[in-house]
This record gives sequence, C-alpha cells and structure tokens, in this order.
Amino acid sequence: RCGPGTDAYKRATEQLGHSDHVRSSVGECRYVVWTPMFGLGNRILSMVSVFFYALLTERVMLLDQRNDIADLFCEPFPGTNTSWLLPLDSPLTDQIDSFNREHSHCYGTMLKNHAINSTTTPSHLYLDIFHDSRDHDKLFFCEKNQAFLKNVPWLVVKSNLYYLPSLWLIPSFQTKLIKLFPQKDTVFHH
Repeated sequence: RCGPGTDAYKRATEQLGHSDHVRSSVGECRYVVWTPMFGLGNRILSMVSVFFYALLTERVMLLDQRNDIADLFCEPFPGTNTSWLLPLDSPLTDQIDSFNREHSHCYGTMLKNHAINSTTTPSHLYLDIFHDSRDHDKLFFCEKNQAFLKNVPWLVVKSNLYYLPSLWLIPSFQTKLIKLFPQKDTVFHH
C-alpha cells in the first residue's frame, strides 16, 4: 500500500521535491529511512531499533541501499512490486550523506535554534541518535516531541545505538511495547 512503486509512495515523495514544509495533510503513509552507520554490529542493532520505532509509529521502514545493505539482508518482499529499499532515485538519496548535526533539517539543531513551531510541519527531518548525541537530539525520546514527529512524513535516522529500551520512556508507546515484549526485561538483552 505504501511501499516504493505505489501511488501513495509517489504522492509522499512529491512533497519532498517541492518544499521544505508539508503543503497538506500528512497523507496515508509515513516513512522512516534507516541509514547504515559504522560496523556490522552497530548497523544491526540500530536497524532493530528503527524497525521497532517504525512498528510503534506505524511508519514504513526503508533502508538506504547505497552501502551494500542488500548484500547483508534479504529482501523481505521477493516477487512483489515493492521493496524495503529506498529507491536510488528518491529525492532523499542525494541528501542523506549531507545530513549531520549542523544540517538545517536536523531535528536537534532545529529545536536548539527554535526553528520548529506548531504551525508548520517539515516535509522531512534528520534524526541524529548516537552515543554522543546532544541534549536537543535526545529530546527525540520525549512524549511531546513524538507528538510533533508523528506529523512529519519522512524521518531519516542515522544511529550507532540499540535504543529500543529508551522507547519505553515514551508513554504513548508503552501499550504496544507491552504487547510486543510481555516480559519487559527481554528488550534489554541484545
């Protein structure tokens, strides 16, 4: 319904190419793009965290495929007209390498600079979730910030962390997390 090649995906990518802000409602589909960073262990652990974040927020998870990630993980939807790989012709593909803490679409930087308000919603944001994240980047784990992020159609995540346990800090996620992990301590083992 929302994967690459669908009409909903095409509509969602059109918003990326025309403006820094969403022109209309979020639409039926929202996305989180995972970007592989650092070594294999960091990649797998951060990917698991993004996968669960996608489940909790009802987003489509897409993988940046430019770093041989397709060689590491099998395509989960073989034989269909969709994929979990971010298409190489996506408007975000050329921007991903430029996303860093100082980028104008970095969520933490926008919070620090008071560049976010309730009247405009960015078409996309970059989330910087690393072991040495700044305080403003860590606000990602707060309920108030998740309420804002749910309206952003595209999130791009760079991370070297297994941050799934930190998602328990967000009250709106707890009901779903309890269903996924009836024994809460299992989420802390990796």
